[in-house]
This record gives sequence, structure tokens and C-alpha cells, in this order.
Amino acid sequence: MTSHQYDIQGRFFGLPYDFRIPSLAKIIKRVYRRGGPMLVPKVFGAGWTLNFAHPGSKWLLGVALLGALCAVLIG
Repeated sequence: MTSHQYDIQGRFFGLPYDFRIPSLAKIIKRVYRRGGPMLVPKVFGAGWTLNFAHPGSKWLLGVALLGALCAVLIG
């Protein structure tokens, strides 16, 4: 993935960063990209976030929520 593809400010040791204030259109375009990779650069800040249009992201969120629910119930 290139910086032009995701319109990021730059990279620091391979970690993408962007500290510009994002628009709503940019947020939606970044975190809900059909056919894109599971991890995409964050809209604001440094690092990666999930692409919620990717099926793997839905599985990962489901497993995390299930684990949290079990932890609360087992207590």
C-alpha cells in the first residue's frame, strides 16, 4: 500500500501517520473500503485500524466481543 493510495502524511519507521483533521468523507473512505486490505492506516494519528468492509474484520470483532462477554460472565 502506498501513501498516495491512502493519502497519508508520511511514515515513521514504516508506521503510517496523518495528523490532519479528517473530513467525514475521508473517514468513511478509509475505514469502509470494499475489496481493500483488513488493516488500513488510521484516519487520525499513527498506526493502523480495521477496514470494516473486510470480512476478516467482522470475524475479529466478533471474537473480541465474545471473549469480552465470556470474561464478564465468568468474572
